Amino acid sequence: MTGREIVEGIARGQLPRPAIAELLDIRPGELDDGRASVVMRAEPEGDAPTAAMHGGVVATLLDSAMFFAYMTTLPEGAFGTTLQMNVQFLRPVVLDGSDVVAEGRVVRAGRRVGTVEGSLVDGQGRTCAVATATCLAG
Repeated sequence: MTGREIVEGIARGQLPRPAIAELLDIRPGELDDGRASVVMRAEPEGDAPTAAMHGGVVATLLDSAMFFAYMTTLPEGAFGTTLQMNVQFLRPVVLDGSDVVAEGRVVRAGRRVGTVEGSLVDGQGRTCAVATATCLAG
């Protein structure tokens, strides 16, 4: 299967979601060549003292969306992994029960190394974090 076919299979429920997506209930969103999004509800019980989403969860959402976007560019039989990721937190994600959407976009998909960028938007449409990453295909 190509990377896009794998991501489409996950989105349709024909293939299992990654374990982290099951654990955090991260759902596939929109999908296109070089683009993907994931969705997660900002549940109030998601983080105790701050009433804001944990930064590691924000980074996980961004990594998931960016990597799914990168996977849409991979040929049959290829695999990939994130090599490095940089996240800039712009504002807290309030745990208000709304859906948070992370979107990933491929900037460049080389034969072995790809560059992706992402953004995370809260339920009020505010950009809460942005990220870039480098991915490796094998």
